[in-house]
Amino acid sequence: MHQLIVTFTLAPDVPIDRFLEWSRTVDQPRTGAYPECREFEVYPVVIHNGQVAQTCDILERAVIDNYADWRERLASDEHADVAAQFDELVISETVQVFVTEM
Repeated sequence: MHQLIVTFTLAPDVPIDRFLEWSRTVDQPRTGAYPECREFEVYPVVIHNGQVAQTCDILERAVIDNYADWRERLASDEHADVAAQFDELVISETVQVFVTEM
């Protein structure tokens, strides 16, 4: 089992509230329902090192069965529409994925 921590910055024209609404209504129900996913949580980052966040806007935490299988799932045709929407909402170069074993 793996735990993922994913951080990223939103595109300049995307307010945090818009992203969180999309996450609540599209991403979390869909992605969290995949059988490989045990937990999926999304947090807005408001404080970083005692200051207003500058390194990322969003932190996602997921617990999944296997990281390799998860990457395949997210790259699948089944997930393509969610991935495309995500790509419109974030600055892709800022996405960082940290993986730990549980």
